[in-house]
Amino acid sequence: MSATNIFSAPAPASDFSFALDETLGSLGGAASRFAHNVTAIKLLKELEAENRPAGALAGDEQRILSHYSGWGDTEVLNQAFPRGAYSWAEPCDVNSLSLLKPGGILAFITSRYTLDKKKSVVRRHLAQQAELLAAVRLPGDAFKRNAGTEVITDVIILRKRATPISVNETSLPVWVETEMLRLRDEHGAEADMPVNRLFATNPDLALGEMKLGRGMYARADLDVVATHNDLAKALREKLIVQLPANPLPAPASILPAPIQCP
Repeated sequence: MSATNIFSAPAPASDFSFALDETLGSLGGAASRFAHNVTAIKLLKELEAENRPAGALAGDEQRILSHYSGWGDTEVLNQAFPRGAYSWAEPCDVNSLSLLKPGGILAFITSRYTLDKKKSVVRRHLAQQAELLAAVRLPGDAFKRNAGTEVITDVIILRKRATPISVNETSLPVWVETEMLRLRDEHGAEADMPVNRLFATNPDLALGEMKLGRGMYARADLDVVATHNDLAKALREKLIVQLPANPLPAPASILPAPIQCP
């Protein structure tokens, strides 16, 4: 990224640039640069909320913004977390969740593979950071009119925890794991497909019948055939029945164990 003054005011206090290419090394590795970027974005949101002009920035704030190095290629994102943990081709729900305050609600639509992928690394990370409030699987043609294609998507609503929890094999929420589900197509052919355990044990959370279909490359794949005439109404009802009827209380912090005096 070339140097660009993000404020045009001539006063020295507001005249600063993004990091120059030749100085990126001083910002540390990809994980460090990722952290600098996120910090700068958070500060920009605060400045926007406070309606503060550029000339009112303190020296530390200028430094934070000047350390924004951009995303460039995917290395800054891929190396910000242990390699092999998950790809940043995944939806942005992981990063979005990290920007939420404790108790904040994150609602998003994502490909079914966020919940159905055999590897549960992403779901484990989400479960550590948030509790699942609701999830609904949409039929394959839900976005056909808009996107011109059929794809299985899920509506997911998470609430960020006050403190991350430890997730192990004995304490996995049902939505973290998958299981093989036998599906049939209209011709009677059968195949076992990996499906999130939440939907495997609660098929009514899918707004349609989960059946064996064909993917983009003619391979056997999961399909959800709509069974509701009014999709918006059905989605609203499925979400409401899962969400708490009363206002959510403040998230409970996980307090440290009391110190035992000898």
